Amino acid sequence: MWATRLSPRPDFQAGRLEKQWFESNVGWWLDLDQIIAYRKSLHEIFGEGFDCKRSFVHFEEAIYPIDCSKELLERICTDMLPDSFDAFFDDELTPLVPFRDFERAELYVLGANSD
Repeated sequence: MWATRLSPRPDFQAGRLEKQWFESNVGWWLDLDQIIAYRKSLHEIFGEGFDCKRSFVHFEEAIYPIDCSKELLERICTDMLPDSFDAFFDDELTPLVPFRDFERAELYVLGANSD
């Protein structure tokens, strides 16, 4: 896994998501009801555009996946993002990267109790 830490905007309320799912043990036996409840949490806490249609398979306590797009990252992060996802990689990594757009990246909010 190749990862980069992004700086959330002050109004991005990731702590509310963590607080709601803390000590839930979600993910031990993930079921559809938990995924639906998580999706509802994303909509209620963060609003329109936040979803887990592609990323829900990684949902578990302290690891909160959100479907990624450049527009979404610009809404929640203070970081300057490159115009192209390719800019995150140097030429040596090009053959190792199976995707080249923001929508194929994985975005996670990590809780304090994530290992």
